[in-house]
Amino acid sequence: MEFRSVSQERRFAVVRGEPDTFWHLVRFGPKALRVRLYEVAKVVHLMAVIVWMAGMFGLVHFFARRPNSATAEEVEELLHLDDNWTSPGMLLAWTLGLWMAWKVRWWSQAWFVVKFLMAIVVSALHGILVGRVRRMAVGQEVPTNDHRKRLPLFLCAVILTIITMVIIKPI
Repeated sequence: MEFRSVSQERRFAVVRGEPDTFWHLVRFGPKALRVRLYEVAKVVHLMAVIVWMAGMFGLVHFFARRPNSATAEEVEELLHLDDNWTSPGMLLAWTLGLWMAWKVRWWSQAWFVVKFLMAIVVSALHGILVGRVRRMAVGQEVPTNDHRKRLPLFLCAVILTIITMVIIKPI
């Protein structure tokens, strides 16, 4: 086996057409680093949205069944889930989503406006449901109606709209 220096190995990698991330960054400078930062932000944003939606489905499921018959332990577990996972996931998703929208200048595109409005709807639903859980934790009665059984379907429709806007960009 023959010994090659780093510069020789880099030249051979370029000749073979192999991507070399480190030398790519060195060669193309900060612009390539900004592209990597955007890609990392996109991955972390997606993970934050998954965590947020998992917590949202937990909240929606809780209210779809009889919320007034819940035990104190169930309410405390739900608040613990929201405080430690759902709310931080929502805040991280909003922060990174707004940063990416600013970075790529999506503000004027119709698909982004629809996605943005749907994200506001999910955030408002989160606030309403968590407020009701917090009222239950202090012993207040939470008003119920027949619409609560449609909450999972409503959340699925909003999420489907967001996914359609992001992937297909129909408008």
